Amino acid sequence: MDIQKQAQLKLKQIALYQKCYSWSPCGKIENFLKQFDKPKWGVGETNIFILRAANRIGKTVTGCNIANYLCSPIGNKWLRDIKFFREFRRPNVGRIVTTKNAAETTYPQTIQEWFPRGQYFPHKNGRQFDSLFKFPNGSHFDIFTFERDTTEMESTHLDWVMIDEPMPYKFWTGVLSRLTYGGPIIFLFTALEGSGWIRSEIEKVERVNKDVFVQVVCAEDACIEHGIRGHLPHAYIENKTKNYDDDEQLARLSGGYISLSGMVYKNFAREYHVVSDLIPYWKECLDTGFYNIVNIVDPHPRKAFAIGWYYVFPNGDIVCFGEFPDDTYPPYHKIKSGDIKTEEYAQIIKDTESEFKQPVETRLMDPKQGHAPSEMGGDSIQKIMASKGLVYTDPSSSTINGHQAVKSLLGRPQDGQRPQLYFMDYCRNHIFSMENYAWKESKGLDANEKAETEFDDYADNMRYGALSGFKYFQPASKRGKQPKVWLPKSYRSKKE
Repeated sequence: MDIQKQAQLKLKQIALYQKCYSWSPCGKIENFLKQFDKPKWGVGETNIFILRAANRIGKTVTGCNIANYLCSPIGNKWLRDIKFFREFRRPNVGRIVTTKNAAETTYPQTIQEWFPRGQYFPHKNGRQFDSLFKFPNGSHFDIFTFERDTTEMESTHLDWVMIDEPMPYKFWTGVLSRLTYGGPIIFLFTALEGSGWIRSEIEKVERVNKDVFVQVVCAEDACIEHGIRGHLPHAYIENKTKNYDDDEQLARLSGGYISLSGMVYKNFAREYHVVSDLIPYWKECLDTGFYNIVNIVDPHPRKAFAIGWYYVFPNGDIVCFGEFPDDTYPPYHKIKSGDIKTEEYAQIIKDTESEFKQPVETRLMDPKQGHAPSEMGGDSIQKIMASKGLVYTDPSSSTINGHQAVKSLLGRPQDGQRPQLYFMDYCRNHIFSMENYAWKESKGLDANEKAETEFDDYADNMRYGALSGFKYFQPASKRGKQPKVWLPKSYRSKKE
């Protein structure tokens, strides 16, 4: 066999048995790989890399090639050119976290297609599918599925973690705790239902390009005609555009968060509704006594009560200025259970309000849980509160009307409609709830429609207040002349 034929045969063997050599990412995924060289890496340093992408752009293939190279650096030039991948410590232990379906079908096929033949050894490891992959140099990684128990996540030291598709939040603490000596956490996902916590918890403005690095890839970035090294026919993308609804297009074609398109309060935005200080008009009202205080409680039988306090001013502005649990506790969505008794909550409320200059005029409580027996059975939560001098009434609980009322208070500042609902920046639980309260997958607006309940607690308080509590009336304790209604300069001419 002459040299030319030998070379051709070698290339065919590489193409068939060692496809990892020839993997060629599209331009945006190349940019994603380059981000691994941006942060400082040292002992104990953990950085997060997010590839938020449309369907069919090659997320799983990308993940498999990264996993293979991290474990055993077979010479793919796109990975070899990145210092982080080239110098990553080996041998190492990694983990891919994904859906059960992907673990059983997608990953076995993709690994077999892209990993170098004879350079890795698959094991079922007690599963019905290959779930453990070992390499001659001692590196190995396993595949962990979402339906397993959280305690299983916390049993192994890891050097890297790859999360394919939106992972349930309950596993996040376990992921972080396993990277004892630091390493990368790699998210590869299309931002469908269940991804909202990633945006709120990880993809924060203050973290991006510090310890969180994000690359968004839309379908056109992987297009043969319009992308760089793309593989998707443009006709395929156009056809999918016709088949997806508006919300799905945002995630499946553009790499955006479907949780944003499915949010109940789409017009809530930190830049308009979160404040770090009271404006002069609010301060003057507080000084002269022209304001009301509303207290709203959303009790729960097994987890902490969600409690809020709100100023209501003569011009109709509402400001959330206090909450429990406050910042001396973990964020509310991380509190899984509560051991505080109803009588103790009553004391917490009274202690908090003892610092107020004037009394609370309106108290509202979730009408369903408020009339339910307390944690020990017997009297309802409302009756126990009343016995401690805290009398709560039932607000209107209409979901649809409540949502419309809150949306009206939020305004549309982008279109010149001034907000009347604000949150002090330290009221982090209210802000988190407003940002993550979203419709279930059906996204309809029927009277029977229900919103996601995982992050609804403080959003429910806003709904109750908008319907039944946020109405200003002249307080008996006013101490001077009512201030002139204040408006920002940019709104005054419109008002006049």
